[in-house]
Amino acid sequence: MSLLIDALRKAEQDRALARDTDAQATIDELSLEPIAPIAPPDPAPADASASTERAAAANLFAVKQAGHEHTHLRWIGGIGLLAALGIVAYVWWQWPSTRPAPAPMAARTPPPAAALAIAPTPPPVVPEPAPLVAAPAVAPAAPVRQPQRGALGAAAAPPQAAAPDSATRPQFRRTQAAAPTVPSGLSNAYEAYAAGDLATAHRHYQSYLTQDPNSTDALNGLGAIALHQGQAARAAQWFRRALVADPNNANAIAGLSAAGQRPAEDREASLRQALANQPESASAAFSLGNVLAEQGRWAEAQQAYFQAHTLNPDSPDYLFNLAVSLDQLGERRLARDYYSRALDAAQDRPTVFDPVPVRARRDALTEALQ
Repeated sequence: MSLLIDALRKAEQDRALARDTDAQATIDELSLEPIAPIAPPDPAPADASASTERAAAANLFAVKQAGHEHTHLRWIGGIGLLAALGIVAYVWWQWPSTRPAPAPMAARTPPPAAALAIAPTPPPVVPEPAPLVAAPAVAPAAPVRQPQRGALGAAAAPPQAAAPDSATRPQFRRTQAAAPTVPSGLSNAYEAYAAGDLATAHRHYQSYLTQDPNSTDALNGLGAIALHQGQAARAAQWFRRALVADPNNANAIAGLSAAGQRPAEDREASLRQALANQPESASAAFSLGNVLAEQGRWAEAQQAYFQAHTLNPDSPDYLFNLAVSLDQLGERRLARDYYSRALDAAQDRPTVFDPVPVRARRDALTEALQ
C-alpha cells in the first residue's frame, strides 16, 4: 500500500515538473518590446469647465447675496429717510419763526382797537344826601300785673280793663321824610359841568368854596375840570385837598389815580380799598379799570368798567372804555353796541374821547360783522 502511494506521489511530482518546464520554454520564446508610456489625460479642460462652473456658481451666489444686501439697504435707507423727513417736518412745524403766517384778513377787517385810547377822566359825582327816615312812634308796653290771690290761695279774678280813653290812647303817626336837597351852588356847578360848560362850572365850584372851603364835592369838581383841560398836576392838587378833608373819599382817590401821580401798583391798591369801603362809587371802579388797562389786564379792566357803567349808566366815558375793553377781548359785537351807545350819550354830555375815530371804529366793526 505504501508503495502504491509513493508511486502516485512520484507521478504527481513528475507532472508538475513537466508543466513548469513547458511554461519556461514558452516564456523564453517571447521577446519583450519597449512600451511607450501612456500619457495621462490632460486635466485642463475638466479643470477649466469645473472652474467655470464654480465661478458661475460663485457669481450667482454673489449676485443673489448682493441682491439681498441691496434690498435690505434700500429698506433701511427708506425707513431712515422717512424718519428724517418726519423729524424735519415736526421741527419745522414747532419752530415759531418757520410756521406759515396766517392768511391776511379780508379788506373789510376793522383797524386794531389799540388805536383808540381809553378815557382817563372820571366825571365828578354829586352825592345826594341820605334821606332822613323818621322812626314811627311806638307806645310803651303796659306793665304786666301779677294775679292777686285771696285768703284761700285762689287766684282772684283779674280786674276789668277800663275802657280806653281816646284822649289818653297813644297815636301812631308816620312822618314823611323831607326830600334831600343839594346846595344850589353845587347843583348849578354840576349842571354846567354836565352840559359841557366847564368855565361856568369852574366859577360855581370856586364860589361855593368860599362858603365851605372843605367841600369835597367842590374840590373834586375842580379837579375833574382840570383833568378835562389836561392839567394833571393842578388836578392832583384839588384831589389832595379833598382827601385832606375826607381821607376815604372814593371820588378824590379815583381822581388822584387818574392824574397819574403815583405808580400803578399803589393806585390799584388804593382804588380797591376805596371800592371795598364804598362799593357804590362809580368813579373808583372806572379809575380802577383804567389802571388795569394800563397794565394790559383787559379782562379785569372790563369787569371794573362794567361795574362803573352799572353804577352810572349814562356816562359816555364809561360806555366808551367798556367798549374798548370788549374790543380788546375780541368781543366785536358787544364792542360795536357799546361804541354806539357811547356816541349816543356823548351828544348830551361832555366826553374825553374824540367821537370821530370812535364812529369810524364802530362802522368798521359793523361792516366786519355783516
